[in-house]
Parts: sequence; structure tokens; C-alpha cells
Amino acid sequence: MWQANRKTEIQKIEVTFRGRKYAFRIQRDDLIDPYVSGNKLRKLLGWEHLMAWQTSDSIITFGGAYSNHLVATAAFFQDRTKPVIGIVRGNEGFDNHYLQKCREFGMRLYFISREDYRSKYAWIQEHLSEISKFPFIIPEGGRGFRGTNGFHSVVDSWKDFEPETVVHASATGTTLSGFAYFRKYKKLNFNIESVLVLKNLEEQISNTIDIINDKGEGGSCSIEGLVEHERKNLERMQDRFYASEQEHRKIYVDSEWKRWMSKFTHLNDQFIFGGYAKTTPELLELVHSARKETGIIFDQVYTGKALFAMLSAFEEGRLNPETTLFYHTGGQMGVETLNPSN
Repeated sequence: MWQANRKTEIQKIEVTFRGRKYAFRIQRDDLIDPYVSGNKLRKLLGWEHLMAWQTSDSIITFGGAYSNHLVATAAFFQDRTKPVIGIVRGNEGFDNHYLQKCREFGMRLYFISREDYRSKYAWIQEHLSEISKFPFIIPEGGRGFRGTNGFHSVVDSWKDFEPETVVHASATGTTLSGFAYFRKYKKLNFNIESVLVLKNLEEQISNTIDIINDKGEGGSCSIEGLVEHERKNLERMQDRFYASEQEHRKIYVDSEWKRWMSKFTHLNDQFIFGGYAKTTPELLELVHSARKETGIIFDQVYTGKALFAMLSAFEEGRLNPETTLFYHTGGQMGVETLNPSN
């Protein structure tokens, strides 16, 4: 059983970037497990804590073909007696080592087109009704307020070193929300540098506000209820007032972000390197050289991009290496995908 209070060590390392060495601290959450580590474990512990999964007939989660979350969920729940289902956004027939590892851990994978993904619960009802009538839903990437609960032990481990800034890779906003929540709860003053790994800046801002306010999907519920909720949302999108409603929501989200989150958070979208799971020769060179120097695995999908962004901030003088903590979010699967064309 995974330990909810698992703490990991903070090490000081040196990495060479553009001809200069930088010494900084790194939190080694990647050491917990090869597949269920870092923020993947922290988020899954939060969802498992609900306990509602025990009364459900299946566990369902979602992700793309390069999803560390899918692999982590498959490994985390592999010994349970109910089906663990991964809904993969993409074309049937595509395969890679992420999906192969999911199957090794016993996850049942189903591919769904991007168009059908908009009404994914209706798709589940139509195609998986025999095995999933009352599922336990874990949103894509482990997103949601429940997913923040596991971060308390991360922050607790900073007793000997409270950073001025913590830097991490960000795809959904849940890790950011976890740090922000426990920053407030424990009355700390650190800043958060969230390095986006895909082009979804506005989505992450919106997600963060929803997560902190405990809004959003997830948990145990009937598939009929999920389909009905999904149908109403799709109908709202066709309503003539929807654009106005969305504009009002954007105003609310922006005001909430500026009111307090923006005071200690920087969402850095300058190091996406073309998009999710895309890379460049310079990024790959850093991933390889940093591993050679430190023995630590950084991948080009998540942690490599965050490392590149942090070192660039050191170079610019915007962040201080002595007071910055790099939170290693795990996700070492990406090192097996070292083709710049991906």
C-alpha cells in the first residue's frame, strides 16, 4: 500500500547550462517508484483517500498517448479486484511504451477520437455499459481538489529548507493548486514557478481556480448521471447566452487569479518547445547532459522542460539558485521517447 505521508529527500546538485554551472536544491520525488512517483503519486493518494472507489464497479481515468498519469494509475490500482480502464484520446492502433506499460499493469485501454472525447461519458455508456455502470472517475491527469491532498507531505519535508521559489512542470494545474493550498494552510511564503508543458495557459488558470474552490468532476457516480451532466453542458454550449456566460466566467477567473494567486505564482509558458511531447535538439542535449552530470533522470516531456526554464531564469538573474527548489515530478517514461520529431 502506498504511504500517504511519504517524504523524500532534498539534494543539492550542479547542472551545466550554456557553459556555466548552477548549484541548486532538488526534491527527489522521482525516487519513490519508477512509475508511481512525484505528483502522480501525490494526486492518486488524494483520490484514493475518498474511499468511494471501493463501492464502484470500475475505475476509469483519461489521458493522451504519452500520459504518465495513465501509467501511474494502472500501476497504483493494479492489485485491485475491479477493472481499471484508461480512455485514451487518440486513434485506435497507435502504440508506444506508455500504453504498453499500462497493459502490463492490467489496465484496459480504449481509444476515443477527439470529437467523441467531448462527450466521453456518453461514449462510455454506449461502449462499456457491461463493465461500468457505477464507475469511480479520476479526471485526466488526476486533476481536482481531491488530487491536492497528497502534497501536504511534500511541503512538510521543507522543515530544514523553506525555498523562496519552488519550480515544477505543470500540465493541469493540480500540482500548483496543491502547493498553493498548503502554502496558505501552513502560513508559508514561498513563490511558485509552474512551467507549462503544453499550450493551455488559460485552461490551467481556470483549472486552478476551480480546484482550489473544490469544483469539477470526479469521484464515484452513476454513468447515467455523468451522461446527463455532460449532455446539459453540451446544450449550454449551444445556447445563445453561452458566449456571454463564458465571458463572465473569464472575468471571474481573472479577478480571482489577480486577487491572490498572481501575487506568488508565475505560470511560465515560454518553454513549451512546440507543444506536448515535442522537443528540440537543445532540450534533448540538456536532458542527456544533466543526467550524465547528476545521475538523475529528467525527461523531455515534463521535467526537462521545467529544468530548462529554471536554468534560463538563473541565467537571467530572475531566480536565485541558492533559494530555489526544483520539485522533481517523476514521470521517467519520457526518456524512452527521444526523437525530436515526436
